[in-house]
Amino acid sequence: MDLDSAKLIALFEDEDPNVKRAVALAVGLLPETEDAINPLIKLLLDKSWQVREAAAISLGRLKATKAVPYLKKLLAGDVAKFNLKLVLDSLIKQEGKAPAKGDALASASGRGEEKWEVRRALAKALSDIDHSIAAEPLLNSLKSPNINVRIASMLGLANIECEEAVDTLLEILQEDDWQIKKAAIVALGRIKARAAVQPLIQLLTDKKWQIRMEVVIALNHIKAEESFDVLVKMLEDEKMEVRKTAATAIGNTLIEKAIPHLLESLKDGEWPVRLAAVKGLGGIRSDKTLMPLAAMLYDPDVEVRHAAALNYVNTHFQSLKTKMSA
Repeated sequence: MDLDSAKLIALFEDEDPNVKRAVALAVGLLPETEDAINPLIKLLLDKSWQVREAAAISLGRLKATKAVPYLKKLLAGDVAKFNLKLVLDSLIKQEGKAPAKGDALASASGRGEEKWEVRRALAKALSDIDHSIAAEPLLNSLKSPNINVRIASMLGLANIECEEAVDTLLEILQEDDWQIKKAAIVALGRIKARAAVQPLIQLLTDKKWQIRMEVVIALNHIKAEESFDVLVKMLEDEKMEVRKTAATAIGNTLIEKAIPHLLESLKDGEWPVRLAAVKGLGGIRSDKTLMPLAAMLYDPDVEVRHAAALNYVNTHFQSLKTKMSA
């Protein structure tokens, strides 16, 4: 470890949590920082949740396999059964130092419910370190009674695109809690689970617009041919956010069949929907979109006009290039 790294690690003892957080994140970006692993593991017990979050992020970036047992326990939320102080004292002894006093570390059993942001960082750290290592604890954590543990675990499973989780995630879609359901939808989309297409389509009538929007995004990731028609229907959703997301998804198909539906969205009363339609038409690169894109140069919204100009030029250039090579 070079001198600069040693100086940074020494700042882990600073009294200001903002300093510790900044340093913990910085160390995770440096090469050759093996000596930072044990100090970062200790920071998983810091009194500041922002410091704990930063430590988990950096342990993931450094692919610190030594940290896996601690990350698993903390993610599972069973810190009361896991004497972290003894473990960390053991690490300190390995460095030839005296054990830390009890008040130097946060109380694992008295800290209360762990912050959502920390659980998310723990799950991502496990997946960053080793996908195969991460799968088992993340799958086990789906059974937790703690909603934050389950949501963090689903996002971790999404990060590693764990196909083993699909059946359990499909079961979770039947639960009442909309935040749990939303996390399962996100995970299924990221995993690109084709088995989820029909169950996801059924959720497009959910009363929560956030659920409908996430389903559209998930179907966009999965890119199943049978989802095209239902995505078209979502262009008529009452919520602007859903219509915009649907226009983006339809544009991402890059097929001429999408053009008439995106042309309809150019008439939408909300500029974000029109913007998504313009970008979608531009991505298709068809001569059929040139006139509609030219017309959108007069849209009342500046962002729509800018996108129309850019996509018109790109589409026209592609058209000329194709004709010249023919």
